[in-house]
Amino acid sequence: MTPAGGPAAGRVVVLLQRRLEPLAVRFLANRRAEIAPLREAAASADFDTLRRSAHDLKGLAGSLGFVELTKLGAALEGAAQRSDASEAKHLVESLADHLASLRVDYL
Repeated sequence: MTPAGGPAAGRVVVLLQRRLEPLAVRFLANRRAEIAPLREAAASADFDTLRRSAHDLKGLAGSLGFVELTKLGAALEGAAQRSDASEAKHLVESLADHLASLRVDYL
């Protein structure tokens, strides 16, 4: 992962192999669509939903090479396992911010 244009630009660029493009595009669209339900789950302290979604995020992101998304998924899964609503809310917003700043370049 490389910040594009330096830290001030706020963009994160992930380099992936071209053959992963169809999977990565679908994966990212699905993760972006999940933000609203994750916000609702965090607000209502639905830790089971948060844990399952975070576990899936961690595994899928890791398989595709999205290192930071894998870390965020692991952290969110941990917060859900601890029933830490405040941390879960914070991590969902971090996930939303990361997805908004993410750009994928294909080799």
